[in-house]
Amino acid sequence: MRKRIAIYPALVCSFLLNIYLTGQVPSQEFAEKLYATQQYEYALKEYLRVYFVSKDNSSDLLIKISNLYAQLNNPEKSLKYADLYFFGNEDWDKKNDAIRSKILVHLKNEDYESALVSANQLKDVDIESADIKRFYIGLCQLLQKTPVTEDNELL
Repeated sequence: MRKRIAIYPALVCSFLLNIYLTGQVPSQEFAEKLYATQQYEYALKEYLRVYFVSKDNSSDLLIKISNLYAQLNNPEKSLKYADLYFFGNEDWDKKNDAIRSKILVHLKNEDYESALVSANQLKDVDIESADIKRFYIGLCQLLQKTPVTEDNELL
């Protein structure tokens, strides 16, 4: 009997809290605060709530979600959201951001061949992006321990 009395208020409170939270509009500002306080799992959940409400594949939110999944050691989902961001944008600067995010995930997982493939996909939009592309290609080749002999300046 006492167990039922103790469980009943807890169930009612959790039910009311669930109703309150589902009616609440997700806020990106709240997710930013959670991220700033290094509460990455909660920030990720809040970013996902904001994304699923908006369903905007061109949003910069996707790259943040991808980076959080990478920090939480979930490379598959990180690559998925980076790809969504890549295909949701027409601007090559944003596409390059998605590719760089994928390169970092591959490097973290020591998959240097995939990182090199992604590095070769970077587009030379300006001088800075061309330098970044050469840097990543050189880094991947160095980590693979198969440097290209004709391009020593990269290494």
